[in-house]
Amino acid sequence: MHTRTSRTITTPSTPDDARRRAQVVLGEIVFVVASVHAIAGFATLAKPAVVVHLLFGPDASDGGVAQCFGIAQIALAIACWPHGRRASTSGVYGLGVYNGMLALYLTGVRTVIGDGGPLLWPAVLVHALFALLLVWKSSSDGGARADAHRA
Repeated sequence: MHTRTSRTITTPSTPDDARRRAQVVLGEIVFVVASVHAIAGFATLAKPAVVVHLLFGPDASDGGVAQCFGIAQIALAIACWPHGRRASTSGVYGLGVYNGMLALYLTGVRTVIGDGGPLLWPAVLVHALFALLLVWKSSSDGGARADAHRA
């Protein structure tokens, strides 16, 4: 009696298969990194003094926080920068949420806390205008489909 053994025959990977796998891995990495940053952002919004204390120590000044905020703004701009002449849907949403939330936050700073400098209200207006423009253009021009048209 003869027994058959089963062998798995694998075909060599094509360059397209390797690219697809690399894209999946990159997507997973981006998901993890973005998730960590989102959690850190929400923690900073909820308990800013605790986060500043944990990051910069008990004698932290606002200078370090302002510098981190500046770094975050640069990173957001890079992440949302249009490819060619087309904006990505996630870039539009990210900038819209950022500008809308910042306009609300800055309004709260002035109305609730009663603090603010001479550029507070102009900053509120600019961020609110940016948020409204992004919402308006993405809904009227089919901005949600921008990614589908990219080659």
